[in-house]
Amino acid sequence: MQHTRFFFHGLLLLVCVASTTAALAQNNNFVEPPPWAEVMQAPPAAFNLDKLIPVANPTRSNLSYSVAPDTVSVGPDKVVRYVIVAKSPRGAMNVLYEGVRCDTREVKAYASWRLDSGWRELSDPQWEELRNANSRYAQTMSDDAFCDVRIVYGSAEDIVQRLRKASKPY
Repeated sequence: MQHTRFFFHGLLLLVCVASTTAALAQNNNFVEPPPWAEVMQAPPAAFNLDKLIPVANPTRSNLSYSVAPDTVSVGPDKVVRYVIVAKSPRGAMNVLYEGVRCDTREVKAYASWRLDSGWRELSDPQWEELRNANSRYAQTMSDDAFCDVRIVYGSAEDIVQRLRKASKPY
């Protein structure tokens, strides 16, 4: 009886070792994806200020934030890019062209827009963690519409629909 028990334990150990070896051999076929590379995109030539989608502002700022839906895009680099419009109660306006990386939870401002001169690229823009960024609205948009944890929700059209849904009061 004792010999039978040792035989079954030995057989079980052999099966475990064989399956582990097979699993490790399969992992040798894994191909590392290429490193991420940003695909630069110019700011949109035009955008419509009449159809802005409001974005919740989680800070105590007096500014209101909105996205120009006709500017939302998802690049081949999986960066969600958009034009954000910040307005003060007195009507002053700041317009930025930004991007969010869902996989790293980062935001980057590429350019600013002025009514009299159009787009001006920012000097040396850098990726910044969403949680540390001054642009809390970017984190809100990321959570509500852009990212499903660390992947992009879908196409630009899907994201615009999610932005519209998030902007409606409950």
